[in-house]
Amino acid sequence: QQQQQQQHQPAQSQAQRKRKRLEAPLHPSDTGGDVLSRFHPQRLHCPGMPTSFPEDFTVDDIPSKITLTSVELGRASAPQPERLSRNYLMPTSTDGTDTSELVKHTEVVIQIRLYQSKRPTKMQEFLVLGSQALTELRDQFSCVLDEMYKPPDWPESLLKSGFFFIEKTFYNDMRFACSMDYSQPILAWAQAPEQRGRPEYTGLQTASMADTTFDQLTLHINQPYLYYHQGNCEHIWTVTDIRMTHDADESSRHLYPVQTYQARVRRKRCRICEVFHAKWTTHNDEMVSENPCYFCDACYQQLHLQPNGDHKYPYDVFPY
Repeated sequence: QQQQQQQHQPAQSQAQRKRKRLEAPLHPSDTGGDVLSRFHPQRLHCPGMPTSFPEDFTVDDIPSKITLTSVELGRASAPQPERLSRNYLMPTSTDGTDTSELVKHTEVVIQIRLYQSKRPTKMQEFLVLGSQALTELRDQFSCVLDEMYKPPDWPESLLKSGFFFIEKTFYNDMRFACSMDYSQPILAWAQAPEQRGRPEYTGLQTASMADTTFDQLTLHINQPYLYYHQGNCEHIWTVTDIRMTHDADESSRHLYPVQTYQARVRRKRCRICEVFHAKWTTHNDEMVSENPCYFCDACYQQLHLQPNGDHKYPYDVFPY
């Protein structure tokens, strides 16, 4: 018992000393103004820390060694610079171009940007002259839907028809006998009793795309306009620049509209080899699990054709 009491005595005496130290009154020099002066904010300054921050201080000015969660979230939400788009436009030769008609020095050059139909991604860019008709620009627009295979019974009117919607005016392409006026159903809907009194649906007009030139239009920079074609395909296009011609521009009028940008055209690969681009697409194909399914030329022939060229089993096939 005496040994156990001796072992507990040091612990008890240590706890008693700690309690007495906490209960002891503060020294007179550590109270009042002395304590405040000792812990004044000016004394609590880390070496290398700035005493003030500029008004334009942003998250990007914080050193990269700082790994606070709030700083990382701030860096992630900060606006990033616009990613440069790679131009996949193939160079073309201008040798043999008709130079009999030159561009006048008083001509206006308009830069137009066409966007994808389902997402706001730049697809093409052109330089068009102010004296050119709207149809000349429309003929240069390239959409994947235009290049897709159409069955023989596909209405030709869908292939030829289209319009530009610019500042409350529908400019319809009626150059062909089979062309349809896509704006008529829209105008009928806008003039319905349910839409009366709404200012955005008043003053709508129609005009001919072939008879209208760009210098007759009232265009605004970066104002979204509409290109409608193929029955249900819509593209936004904008005017990014309007200027006079200069020496760096093409001098021959026959070269306009001049294409200056082309986005990458993504083509599907063969679902069998996953190497070559698809050349055929099959529908209702019992040998594959996808409908439609895409094949390159070699894989399609091995799977679907007999040595004499006949089909091994019934299915629908179209060029891709």
